[in-house]
Amino acid sequence: MAYEKDITFAIGDPANSELDVIRSTARRINCCDVFWFGIDENLKEMRDGPIIDYFEAVKPEEAIRRYENFLIANPGLRGKYFTKEYEMINKYEALLYDRRTVLVTYWKTDVESGLD
Repeated sequence: MAYEKDITFAIGDPANSELDVIRSTARRINCCDVFWFGIDENLKEMRDGPIIDYFEAVKPEEAIRRYENFLIANPGLRGKYFTKEYEMINKYEALLYDRRTVLVTYWKTDVESGLD
């Protein structure tokens, strides 16, 4: 199967539930394999017609912990990506460390699920 991996950052106070925040957020990084730290065992399923999305929503503190552990385990990698993917890493870190971020959602979409 082929999967797209995206990350969304919910800003502000959630209205009702985790799902409301996930659906309403507009701050998104598309096709982000490098900074996608979702845990497959924690993914929940959400269907949108024939498309199947899987997601894991975590508090920003958990997302920051995963990112910083990744950087510690891979010294020098940030510098490598910073020179090649300057805009993406800046956007990712700005959204991740933004004090207004209340929820980080890792999306895994089965891009083949909607195909006949």
